[in-house]
Amino acid sequence: MIYVKNTITAFSATNLTDTYSDWSESTTYTLETNNASLTNASMVRYGAYYWRSLTNNNLNNNPELTENIHWVKYGISNKFAMLDLSSQSSSSYNGDMYVEFPITVTNTALGIGNYISQNVQIDIYDALNNIVWTYTTPDTINSEVIDWWTYIYADYNFQFGRTAYINLPSYLGVKARVTFYQPVGLNASCGFLSYGDGVDMGKTKTPINFKFTSYAKKTYDDFGSLSITKGAVQDLLDFITVIDKDYFMSNKRKIKDVYNDIIMFVLDESSTSQFENLVTLGVIQDASPILDEYDKSIISWTVVEAL
Repeated sequence: MIYVKNTITAFSATNLTDTYSDWSESTTYTLETNNASLTNASMVRYGAYYWRSLTNNNLNNNPELTENIHWVKYGISNKFAMLDLSSQSSSSYNGDMYVEFPITVTNTALGIGNYISQNVQIDIYDALNNIVWTYTTPDTINSEVIDWWTYIYADYNFQFGRTAYINLPSYLGVKARVTFYQPVGLNASCGFLSYGDGVDMGKTKTPINFKFTSYAKKTYDDFGSLSITKGAVQDLLDFITVIDKDYFMSNKRKIKDVYNDIIMFVLDESSTSQFENLVTLGVIQDASPILDEYDKSIISWTVVEAL
């Protein structure tokens, strides 16, 4: 298993658009009461978020500095949704969607999650803007999958379940461009994009326990009839990794470094793996390194999906 802490804070170039215009200090905003038809008169994009005006005559009030006074956050902007550390939100585009970001020698791990695309192409450019490396995922989704077992444990380096993990040869270039080709009848979209250093936490052992936490509300009326208000369903994953005892203390420190961070988990980065494919965005609920007297030690993990 490896984990990747995302290093992308913004894109250097993209064709993504936002629903609302950027906030302007010279524009006077108003309070709109019809939630079904909000316009740029009361809505803006500032930073990573959409903001809604709480007052009339709202002039030169910075949304962040006057939060809950003149403005309230109203959701993640479309340009930022795939970087917001949530697996449920997504950036989308009615066409072929692309994003660009700088790359470094030390960061080579790229994870793409919860995406809808005919296929995804990754291009690496040198300083002269020439393509020096490219990779394209297959243009079929789960073509060889016949049951849930093969769906979960298919080789990770192809497009299965609309997740992908790719090692980038970043020494070849200075920036990467990821293009999501629009499938017929749907918008191209991506739930999360994580790029950073892939930190090895050892070989994942089976079985991998998939649990779920439901946030649906269940209520009963006076006659005992059940009604359900649907909510998010969160993944909860239990698994074990095996490490060489020599790396026990260094891996213990690495776990502490990201214990309270939302990061990407890839249950196995080995291209020869027969069963480990899972790519997910989440946080460590529990990680218990267990030192053994033999040459191998284990780490017991519980990972909670970031909604």
